Amino acid sequence: MVTVIGSFQVFDTVAVTTGGGPVNASRVIQMYIYQKAFGESDFGYASALSVILFIILASWPSSR
Repeated sequence: MVTVIGSFQVFDTVAVTTGGGPVNASRVIQMYIYQKAFGESDFGYASALSVILFIILASWPSSR
């Protein structure tokens, strides 16, 4: 759960400081999902990416 919360805390830093630019050099997966959903109105693809991201984060070993 801590990993999931930590991954979402990255989003606001990137969104406020660079917006993912220059040339998407600092864009993170959360920013990509946000842009797909609300920028391009592709909610189905964005929700599928969100589920995949959640599965990856939930299965990540927390003992590292």
